[in-house]
Amino acid sequence: MATKNTPKFSVIIVNYNSGDYLAQLIASFCALNLPIDHFEFFIIDNASEDNSLSKVDWKGLHKEIILNKQNFGFAHANNQGIKLSKGVYMVLLNPDTRLVNNIFEYMEAVLLSKESIGICGTRLIYPDGSSQLSTFSFPSFTRKLLVLMGLTDFFAHNKFFLRIIAKLKLLLPGSAATFSGNFNNSKIPVAVPWVSGACMMIKREIIERIGLLDENFFAYAEDMDFCFRARQAGYEIYYVPEAKLIHYLGFKRSSVKTRKSVDIYFAGVRYFYVKHYKGLRKFIFLLLNKIDWNLNRIKAVKTATKLRCPICDNNADVTLIEQHREYKIFECPLCKGQISNPLVFDATNYKTWYKEDLYDYIHYEFLVSMTAQEVIDYYRSQPYIKLALTLLKGLNIDGKLLDIGCSQGAFCKLAQELGFEVCGIDPAEEAIKYASQQLNLKNVFVGSSQEIPNHWKDFNIITLLEVIEHLSNPREMVRKSFDLLKPGGYLLLSTPNNNRLGALLNRRLKFDFPPHHLTRWRAHTITLLLKEMGLNNIVVKITPIDRIDIGSICAQNSLEERAQILGLDKVSKRKTVSESKKLFLLSPLWTLAQLMGNVLAWFLNLIFPGGGTTLVVLAQKPFITEKIDER
Repeated sequence: MATKNTPKFSVIIVNYNSGDYLAQLIASFCALNLPIDHFEFFIIDNASEDNSLSKVDWKGLHKEIILNKQNFGFAHANNQGIKLSKGVYMVLLNPDTRLVNNIFEYMEAVLLSKESIGICGTRLIYPDGSSQLSTFSFPSFTRKLLVLMGLTDFFAHNKFFLRIIAKLKLLLPGSAATFSGNFNNSKIPVAVPWVSGACMMIKREIIERIGLLDENFFAYAEDMDFCFRARQAGYEIYYVPEAKLIHYLGFKRSSVKTRKSVDIYFAGVRYFYVKHYKGLRKFIFLLLNKIDWNLNRIKAVKTATKLRCPICDNNADVTLIEQHREYKIFECPLCKGQISNPLVFDATNYKTWYKEDLYDYIHYEFLVSMTAQEVIDYYRSQPYIKLALTLLKGLNIDGKLLDIGCSQGAFCKLAQELGFEVCGIDPAEEAIKYASQQLNLKNVFVGSSQEIPNHWKDFNIITLLEVIEHLSNPREMVRKSFDLLKPGGYLLLSTPNNNRLGALLNRRLKFDFPPHHLTRWRAHTITLLLKEMGLNNIVVKITPIDRIDIGSICAQNSLEERAQILGLDKVSKRKTVSESKKLFLLSPLWTLAQLMGNVLAWFLNLIFPGGGTTLVVLAQKPFITEKIDER
């Protein structure tokens, strides 16, 4: 119990080159106007090189600053603060956080509600308000295998799968919910396996009973270890969703950036296995961990690369994900978008896109050889077009629609059928020629978004279907679309899904690579951009997995073999369009692949809801808009 001379909360913050974030954190605390006498702060600086502490306005807080001459690690620094603290509760808090509300009051109430509760964690959110993983499960054999197969996220959110493994008792320990460890959807405080060390409130009696953080963990896994030891001592760990905390750099558990951080992370996980597991179980986990470690080292780079992200416009240390020919593909840690470097693309030349990808080139040749009605019917059958049309119909509006990147004009014709007055623009002269001559579209023009006629404005709908992934500056395209919309108008766009099974399917189909696609998007990424551009009422849908996706993948090798026979293995040796069409339709395994694809697609949709290849997004321009501040 706190006394006059004893603070209630001892807040311990370990800082390393995070001065700007630390300043925001302290400012957010002061803005809440909480009783200062209830708090003491311990700031442990692990030999920062950015003059961090000079950036902070402490505003009279009771604080003690410890300056370490070298970086001893996260656990060691926290223990320095814990040893000096006097509070009833210790709060371990990352500097890259910002308080949304009085998290201390919410977590204290939970700790007082039940004697067995010893540790509480907050709900972590990204700066845009979307949820961030705040709770986690302990390692299990099932989960580790899925990690190695890259299927963790797919299964962790699938209720059907979780019910099966719960009945088979493949989880150690607990119920199916502990497989993912994700309790973000809970509206009330709930017991969890363990909580993120970004923010933990700990009863003092726990330290007295189980000891300090284990300093053998330099960084990562020390929070998992501490919660594990607390549970062994009979305490419960609780997640408190009412306590909200913005966590700016909450990406450390996704894809580790550098070989150094890979080594630190997996060394911590290895030590956890050695410390807590025994016998055959320990041997298996150490073996799987070693495989996972080496795979991640292969994907990592020796140092992070500083690059301005064309999606979120932040200058960030981006992660090298893969290399495709002369292009490096990086992931931005802030928006989770993936970007090509260099960002080079000639949008006016379709054949430039496909010249080294036979399958896509044949598909293009196949489309332009169709009759007008065949093209329209073909597009109408595509899952993302079906979904886009469903969203349009649900709006119950008509008026002017602009299709940017209209290609051969099929979607313009479909929108006409819904009663829209359509306009289209595309940089490819070949496509516009087809749209005007074969589909009899009048208001279609060759040009980029910068060449849209001045009298084109106040559109009810603007569509960007399969467009933004081709662009070196997608922000500018979304901004231009925003300006062309009338107040209350809608932006409808689609882009390949770079999350879960969709990412795997798109890679296997061999088109989600530069120079064809320069950026890759997740639902979180596109939502973040649209909100920043001033759009609201955002609806994100994902196409179901389609038999065409499965069939195309199954027939890939056969198509390539057939291409060699027909002399179409290189664009320079291609023959007639009719032979291209024949190649596309009469591949030896094509019919069988389509039949099997129906069955397999149904099964995958059952197992992986939301695992399709395309994101379809609808967003509305507010009726009253504010000027967007562009950095």
